[in-house]
Amino acid sequence: MNWQTKSFTVYLCFFLSGISALLYEVAWLSRIQLVMGHSIYALTTVICAFLSGLALGALFFPRLQKTGISCFWIYVLIEFLIGVYGIGFKYILSAVYTPYSALLATFDFSIATLSLIQFFFCGVVILIPTMFMGTTLPLLADYLFTGEEETSQKISTLYGINTIGACVGSFLAGYIVLPWIGYHKTMLLAAWINFLLVAIALFNSPEKAKPSFFDIKNSILKIIRPEYGNQGKTLRTELSAKKMSIMFVLFCSGAVSMLSQVLWNRLAGLAFGSSVYIFPLVTTIVLLGIALGSFIFRRFSDDIKKAESILMLLPVVAGMAFYLGTYFFTQSPISVLSWHQRIIPGFKLFTLLQFIQICLCLLPASILIGMIFPAAISFLTKEMTNPAKILGLGYALNIFGLIVGAIAGAFVLLPLFGIESIGIAIFMLLLISSVLLIYILKKQTSLVICSVLLGMVFYLVIPAYNWSLLTAGLFYNRKSIKTEEKLKKQGYVDISGYANWSTSRLLAHQDDPYMTLSIHESIDEPDRRYFRINGKVDGSNKKDVITTRLLALFPLLASPNAESVLTIGLGIGSTAAETLRYPNLKTTKIIEISEAMIQYAQEYFSEINGGLWSDPRVSIVHRDGREYLAHNSEKYDIIISEPSNPWLNGVSALFTKEFFTLMSKRLKKKGIACIWFHSYGMDCRSLSSVFKAVGEVFPSVIVFFHGSNYYLLAQNEPGGINLQRLSKSSRKLENELFELVKIEEKNYKNLYREFIKKLLIADQDDIKRFSNLINTDFYNAEIKNSDFNNAVFKNTNF
Repeated sequence: MNWQTKSFTVYLCFFLSGISALLYEVAWLSRIQLVMGHSIYALTTVICAFLSGLALGALFFPRLQKTGISCFWIYVLIEFLIGVYGIGFKYILSAVYTPYSALLATFDFSIATLSLIQFFFCGVVILIPTMFMGTTLPLLADYLFTGEEETSQKISTLYGINTIGACVGSFLAGYIVLPWIGYHKTMLLAAWINFLLVAIALFNSPEKAKPSFFDIKNSILKIIRPEYGNQGKTLRTELSAKKMSIMFVLFCSGAVSMLSQVLWNRLAGLAFGSSVYIFPLVTTIVLLGIALGSFIFRRFSDDIKKAESILMLLPVVAGMAFYLGTYFFTQSPISVLSWHQRIIPGFKLFTLLQFIQICLCLLPASILIGMIFPAAISFLTKEMTNPAKILGLGYALNIFGLIVGAIAGAFVLLPLFGIESIGIAIFMLLLISSVLLIYILKKQTSLVICSVLLGMVFYLVIPAYNWSLLTAGLFYNRKSIKTEEKLKKQGYVDISGYANWSTSRLLAHQDDPYMTLSIHESIDEPDRRYFRINGKVDGSNKKDVITTRLLALFPLLASPNAESVLTIGLGIGSTAAETLRYPNLKTTKIIEISEAMIQYAQEYFSEINGGLWSDPRVSIVHRDGREYLAHNSEKYDIIISEPSNPWLNGVSALFTKEFFTLMSKRLKKKGIACIWFHSYGMDCRSLSSVFKAVGEVFPSVIVFFHGSNYYLLAQNEPGGINLQRLSKSSRKLENELFELVKIEEKNYKNLYREFIKKLLIADQDDIKRFSNLINTDFYNAEIKNSDFNNAVFKNTNF
């Protein structure tokens, strides 16, 4: 078979392999986050486990190389094994989940300790298949490229094709495959892609001589007991100071790639809204940049002197492009405001505009960063006796940098110093990489000094982030059109000035591993304060207090003798504070994932929740709400769930049938679950799927509607929920309830009749007539931020 046919087969395999790998990664992350909690710590440990497997696979390549079997056939076997593992993944995860759950049910771990446990269990289920994936690049490079010159020149093409496949896989997983066919079928699709690769190899094989049983047996023995001889010593001899410096750059490029994704994902959430689609969108563009960078460098790889010059200056140029592009990206809320003011885009157009905006700001930096790996690898493999082996080592170092970047970004920089520190760390790493390469390769001190001065001047010139703008939540602003002319007549310089200071003043903000939390004060009403999570208003000390108080008062009607309450989500603390007024209350427990939220609730909303912190009946648990219910056996009279909007990333897991099942299991006999969510930003199909999920779990459900909020009271006992008149000791609470919903006390006997007539809009029988669409962990993509319009059930017929 000629080289063209051979290379086409290999390139096709590697492209499909990239698609399959990203489908697996997105699906695995989805499952493991549900099992172990929706926190950035869990996400980071999963990614680290995934990348660790890739690195170990790359380092394991030399043993595979010693088997004597063609690297192509080893690659085929590995793809088959990955497919088998993908099909059996849910069973493997269930087997691992059993000891994990027992461990958490027995001991009370902190978030930090829990993160380490999660890393271990994630590693158990992900390490083996990702080790297989990590061997694929050096295997195919060793098979396809016959000499060190060819390897160094053409490795960027192979790397770029695989990254293009990963880019396609990321987009398909986030926007098409998971929303359309769900988790299980996504895993099956990824597995069938692996089996398709095996079929391509069998029916269109570049090598007709397949290994025999004895070849495979001898190969396994060589893997278990390899005879290394002096090869390790030879490799160390070949690694000069130049090679070592380039390996350091490979490590730094990996760290930069991961840190930039952490930073850009958070900024994208602030600019466009923290929806479930942000992660696949940013990941797709980052991978696209890496792939394009690999292909662009391919044009310069033949000229070693030109490639060397590019490699020296590439990191610092990439650093400047990164810092400049990121600054312009922080201005994206202005563009978003302009879109909403002028064209009011729907979901699809808004997604397209996001993609264009991210490409304009971040794609140049992604391309330059993407060029670093193939450029460094090309130079590293020059004049090496075993280029494929050094390729595996370089690949492993790059992945090790990714792992360090993920841990440093999520565990250190973001929670301790904020997201701006991540941008500074990226710029400094790239600047140091260029300075090191210039000094080692050219020995020109003057050029080193110029590079340092240029980088520092550039760093000082770029302005700091405008946090008033980033936390303004302009992706929600669709109320009125403000032209430049109208704004100037009102005294504003431009749209930016209007967006920043027209309604509120930023008092404080804080980044933590879960969110960017900000506190704002109204300019028109100085005593009105509210907090925003990733730019979205989620509570205030004025109008929203009515909503949060009702959330505590509604379940009291159905369980007037409640002694224990669990509240999922602290907010300003109004709901939890209201439960302290229950006449028979003994304990109220609050589950809050964000330490920043606890701190700001005490500091800025004490007039609403003043007695909360000193009351001995109150306890606050710093955990993920779903993860806590899954691994804690305590039961309660009332469970109140008040998370943010269902279409926000991570929050969607608190509106599925599986989560409502967990709530059901933690209720005492005749206990009441109170489920609250906003109506805006969702269409009727999405809302219906949530109602249907509640109705599938609880035999008794009633729905209240007040303002733009839904309150679902649910009970495990069939026969309907009995709304009772409160006792004389609770009459004050009862009167306050009527005042909040604006029911006048014309005839005391008819108050409950008026109350039900005004607020009760659905019951179990109404919910049964909804469509069969049920929001579950496997099909929850219907919960999406589609158009922000108030398409609510009050405009439909129950």
